[in-house]
Amino acid sequence: MLPWTAGAGGLFSRDFYHLALGHLAPGGIVCQWLPLHQLSVDDLERIVATFATVFPHVQLWVAYHRSLTPLAALVGSAEPLTADAGSMRARLADPAFVAMARSVGLDDPDGVGLLYVTDGVHLRAATRDVAPITDDRPTIEFSAPRAYYHQEGLGAAALAWIAARLDPAAAPVSGAPPAPFALRANLLQAQLALLAGDHPGELQAYLDALALAPEARPVHEALAAIAEERRRAGDLVTANAVMQAMELATARAAHAADQPPPASADASTDRR
Repeated sequence: MLPWTAGAGGLFSRDFYHLALGHLAPGGIVCQWLPLHQLSVDDLERIVATFATVFPHVQLWVAYHRSLTPLAALVGSAEPLTADAGSMRARLADPAFVAMARSVGLDDPDGVGLLYVTDGVHLRAATRDVAPITDDRPTIEFSAPRAYYHQEGLGAAALAWIAARLDPAAAPVSGAPPAPFALRANLLQAQLALLAGDHPGELQAYLDALALAPEARPVHEALAAIAEERRRAGDLVTANAVMQAMELATARAAHAADQPPPASADASTDRR
């Protein structure tokens, strides 16, 4: 339910989160999506603070990058949270599931780590002084509807708040290529540039991401979309330059994969 909907405040309260935690089966999770383009930063902080004080283990993810309506997801559990790309690949063998996942751009297990933002430790530190939402003090019942009618700039402000809390550690996804801080930061910067209407800035952020992860499918898809937009706008120079950058990155990655690994330090040390 959307936070600004009448009566929805109870679904973002500390009381509700305690009920949800108490009903989790072993290994179960609670996932709550957040429409960043319809939330003020104050409301975002209150929701995060409330969620993170209840669930022992918490993670924050973004839903995708190249969108003017940014979304995020809070994930909470009683047990440590671990994403496994191998399990995702197994589920994607189901034709019905893969069709659903593809419709929202989540059919690439190798790219899931690029959506990771941070964990509960960082979120609690960022919101330690924020009062939680409770059933007897449902502040969001009044603030969220007010923000809804003043949406201009909300998405950029909320996403900037999220980007400032990016976990310096790599994304906690096993069985997939690493998604380090710098790569995830570039992708968030690309979306912030998109929201600001800064198309050159968005393109540069994706090119920086391409240099860090030349085989990342989400980066290639974003750049291909930008190239197509530039082509339709009659800017063939930029469109061709983007496609050439992608081809060069792919060729370099393939060449690097064919090279033998460097000699280890022990093997190259003079043992005389």
